[in-house]
Amino acid sequence: TVVFDKTGTLTTGHLSVTGVTAADGWQPDDVLAYAAAVESGSEHAIATAILGATERREPVTGFRALPGNGVTGAVGPAAETVTVEVGRPKWVGREASVPAPVDAARRAAEAHGQTAVLVSVDGRVCGVVAVADAVKPSAAEAVAALHERGLHTTLLTGDNATAAAEVGAEVGIDDVIAEV
Repeated sequence: TVVFDKTGTLTTGHLSVTGVTAADGWQPDDVLAYAAAVESGSEHAIATAILGATERREPVTGFRALPGNGVTGAVGPAAETVTVEVGRPKWVGREASVPAPVDAARRAAEAHGQTAVLVSVDGRVCGVVAVADAVKPSAAEAVAALHERGLHTTLLTGDNATAAAEVGAEVGIDDVIAEV
């Protein structure tokens, strides 16, 4: 068995923001600015995509990365900071109700093989940022060559199950294990 990671192995690793959906009372630009503020402390490919989508930068303190879940930090000037979380929907939305438009946008992004990250401010989900990555042109050939040698292939990724399944199907992977 040969086990592959998805981002940067089967895909180019150069994610880009494909959409931002804001909850009622929020603007997409503000959701993206809060996400970028917290992601400025991260080196993850999703952080790079979000940072590349906006030039707005709010000050952030107390940055913490929670591997496999997301990032958090205090955003804004000292007297007006808010706690911002950006990450996996199961983590960010764990205690808050996710507004219907945000949840619908998340589901739509995932159905199209994109990665959706939720953004919350002070425990309230304010939006979702969708990011996407292109499959490497050589990935399907590499997987086919391994199959010709009698090897089994597995995709192991932290990404959502739908996006992982789409990439796995596109390149011919035998088994897909997602959200790990």
